[in-house]
Amino acid sequence: VRVKLVMKLPKEWQVPASPLAVPSSLTRWGMSEVVNHLLGGSSHTAFDFLAGGDFSFLPGQAPPLRRPENGLTRVEGDYKFFGESNVPVDEIRPTGDLHLFRDDFSYPRVLRTSLAYDQSLPSGFIATLEGQWSPSTPTATPTPTPTPTPTASPTPTPSPTRTAGTADEPSLAAGGGRPRCTYNVTARLRKQTTEVWDGGSIRGNISYSYGDARSLNTYNGDTAGSLWADNAHVEGTNNLTLGRSPFSQGHRVQSTVGFQQELTGNVSANLSLYYSGTSGRPFSYTIDSDPEEFPGDDGGPALMYIPEEVSDLRLTPIMDGNGNVARSVQQQRQDLQRFIDNVDYLSENRGSYAERNGDRTPFEGVIDLKFSLDFGGELLGRTQRLSLMADVFNFSSLLGEIFGTDWGLRYLQAGGGDPPTIDVLRFDSFEDPDGDGNPTPVYQSDLGSENVDRNKEDLFNVRSGTQTYSSLYQVQLGIKYTF
Repeated sequence: VRVKLVMKLPKEWQVPASPLAVPSSLTRWGMSEVVNHLLGGSSHTAFDFLAGGDFSFLPGQAPPLRRPENGLTRVEGDYKFFGESNVPVDEIRPTGDLHLFRDDFSYPRVLRTSLAYDQSLPSGFIATLEGQWSPSTPTATPTPTPTPTPTASPTPTPSPTRTAGTADEPSLAAGGGRPRCTYNVTARLRKQTTEVWDGGSIRGNISYSYGDARSLNTYNGDTAGSLWADNAHVEGTNNLTLGRSPFSQGHRVQSTVGFQQELTGNVSANLSLYYSGTSGRPFSYTIDSDPEEFPGDDGGPALMYIPEEVSDLRLTPIMDGNGNVARSVQQQRQDLQRFIDNVDYLSENRGSYAERNGDRTPFEGVIDLKFSLDFGGELLGRTQRLSLMADVFNFSSLLGEIFGTDWGLRYLQAGGGDPPTIDVLRFDSFEDPDGDGNPTPVYQSDLGSENVDRNKEDLFNVRSGTQTYSSLYQVQLGIKYTF
């Protein structure tokens, strides 16, 4: 029995007395990189400014920033930041986000636990059962203020909405949020190297594991702003609920089988097969929309409401560039109904909101093959060894070509974005025929107007390329000499 307990506590962290406001044109770099630029120590290309024309600093050159004055940053020299080109540089103006930290802010405290049991079995087998669990609290949660709270629409699709309006540019205040947790359970069976015939031996193992992780936000990006803005949500990014982490493992099956045959006293042949079957990467079903209108907090995308009946949705025709109807309302209803019926996650969750990262890309199963011919012996008083090797990555794809099947497919990240999302609906407008201030959202299908997506597999492109993580098989030949 193996037991492991790890506790990770953060060091005491003091909030600086003088806050730093980073100009909006700089916020795509992390705070640490901004500091590196201030010190002139970063190798990245410095930030772009306007000085009567395009101007950019050379790598390693520090931008001419001074210490903040009242939380506002001024620039040394006749430069203007992008987005503020009409503001003279000698005026003190807000040039970016102001990040504040609450007095009770602290880094997450992490507890990692592990419990495992190993059991020897007859015929050289070893069985292992292991569980891991890790809670963490609190979660660092940026909260912009002021931000209007969405109101629910009294329609069969109670999507949180508000009409577009004017709001002050929010600042971000970082504080503690609700806890999150991760867990993993693994069962493994190993076969020790065993001679099965004269000069021939076999070894192998097989394991199954399932892991999941819940988090309050996606932990995506390199600034507090992206930590807040990139979260898919139902009631706005100020009211996040726990959802599946983008790093959730899901199901995983791994197996290795190796054979070795002694051909002579100094020559042996080795053949190994490795199988890896894994759940796809998590993604969210969302609504393609203008964040300033729906739901209206400049945050992440709105999670899709899955209607019990597609007729509950209010749709408008899709028009082409010439003003002709490319997809009628009835056609869109048929497209959406077929798609929801064909996607298990959507079909099983009718009448509720899609969960953040609630579904996954298709399951991926791949076999790799490795063959080597090893020569060994004594030479000049030392053991010398020469190996001729051949590796076939995604050998299952090669078998698929031979037998005419789609084996070994790997898929690109959902939606091509980060965090990954799939837009099923596109928000078009609000309708308020009663004038009672409770507008009803109007949508269009986002499944296409010509080549319409019919199921989940239609959403993803097959990954191909020269990297080993690919749907294509690749052969690698090598020679290794050991002395």
